[in-house]
Amino acid sequence: MRFTRTEMIVCIVCVSVLALIAIPALMRQRSSAQMLRLLGNGRLIYGSLMPNYTTDWVDHGKQLRQWEADAFPSSSATSRFPTSTRYFAEVKQDTVHFSLFAAPGIPPYKGTNPAEFGSANNAWCVTLDIVPRSKTVYPFYFTRNLMCTSIEAASIEDTAPFGRKGVVTIMSDGAGLIIRGEHLRTAFNPSKGTNRVLRP
Repeated sequence: MRFTRTEMIVCIVCVSVLALIAIPALMRQRSSAQMLRLLGNGRLIYGSLMPNYTTDWVDHGKQLRQWEADAFPSSSATSRFPTSTRYFAEVKQDTVHFSLFAAPGIPPYKGTNPAEFGSANNAWCVTLDIVPRSKTVYPFYFTRNLMCTSIEAASIEDTAPFGRKGVVTIMSDGAGLIIRGEHLRTAFNPSKGTNRVLRP
């Protein structure tokens, strides 16, 4: 049985329409899968750098205060960590491989020398905790496509790793969250004002 030219054209048009419908959905699924993978990596990084909640609270508090003093000293002092890249390079544990800091558009550093780990290989920014429920000083990680010096001025930029599709964050208890553009301001607490940020 042979197809007529009209029937072939109709089939081609139908396949093209289905492809136009399916491809964006597949791209969204791919992007979501990449975000989930990076979220898992971020939780591994966070868990290795910060004391576990089962740690004695006295030691826990000391380590947190030391972290704040090193990363975000008073305005009269110089930060021990001028960038998030240097922060991660210095304090990361041997159990955390540098490849965990990579993301789509941000290639992994395949070496082992912390001094050679560069900003081009680091997807994460670090700031103080800006989640309303917490008054303690915990680090808060977010992907570098979020430009943020204050919550009111926060915006998702069309840059790696995910452009305006969303931002991956790791919060004070090590929980991960993917924030889409329309939920950016409702996910943070505006009352805390300006937040110091270590960018890569």
